[in-house]
Amino acid sequence: MKVEILKDSQAMDSKQLSWHIISSLAPGIKSGIGSHTLTISSGLLQNKQDVHVWSPKDDSLVGPEYQEHKELKCHAIENLWNAQTMLKLDESMDSIAGQKIILIQFSPLVFNIPQQHVLNTWIKKRSRQGDKLGMILHKTYRGVQKKKTFFLFKLWKSFFQNHLLKTSVRNCDKVFLTSENKFKSLKSSQMTHKYIILPNPSNVVCITNEQRAMNLRKAFANEARTVLGTFGSFYNTGFRKEILKMVPHLLSEHSYRTWLFLGRGSEDLVKSILKKHPNLEHQIDKAGELDFAALSAHVQACDVMVQPYPQGVDT
Repeated sequence: MKVEILKDSQAMDSKQLSWHIISSLAPGIKSGIGSHTLTISSGLLQNKQDVHVWSPKDDSLVGPEYQEHKELKCHAIENLWNAQTMLKLDESMDSIAGQKIILIQFSPLVFNIPQQHVLNTWIKKRSRQGDKLGMILHKTYRGVQKKKTFFLFKLWKSFFQNHLLKTSVRNCDKVFLTSENKFKSLKSSQMTHKYIILPNPSNVVCITNEQRAMNLRKAFANEARTVLGTFGSFYNTGFRKEILKMVPHLLSEHSYRTWLFLGRGSEDLVKSILKKHPNLEHQIDKAGELDFAALSAHVQACDVMVQPYPQGVDT
């Protein structure tokens, strides 16, 4: 991946240059941000860059598919975005010689307000030290649902989170947006040069295996059926609720349709669906957590993938 965070990289050739990607989730297919981190790192490594990833330690998130990336330098940082932890991060990063380019993976789902305040302070500090900073924004703030209790408090919290994020953005050299529609509230005429639209690549790698896909299709449905598929982490509450609302509408009175759920939590999701709609038992199936090759084959076995996201898909 070519990341245009520096237009004047030629001026830095005389110095040792290193990339530092900071993510609240470890690199790997089990999380969207983790997968995105790995994609960026891989692209930089292919271009012979020195790449460091700073994230919480979780060996389970880096599977055998990533053994080809042995040169990727992963550093475990527990309790990321804690003030004391960030001091340790500074010490560790400063022990690496040369000019640094820092990319921060941001999603409000893994940040609370105190952590965002720590983030603001840290970004300002690193900027003053001469580091080049960029933020990859997957979202700006958590969604607010009117039906929930304490709506006004949650609304205030969302606006305050957005305010804190604007402060962080001001001290960054570049801001990468996964979708332009989501970030209108951040833009200003003084900072338009900072923004680059950079949609997330899909974290499902295409591994063509027609025979395996055909065998899977036969296992889950006969030739006369239409196979719907959904891939994701069904432990995500918002995503799960959207799916639960759609299932009876798309399957009831459509006996020729089968719906296949792929990913973590799909087993629990299917149990929840069948508890409310036992009549759909023969139209719903699950495959659980899969490796790259198996996931790709399962997706190819489906006629259409249904991926409901209230704010739009950013891939």
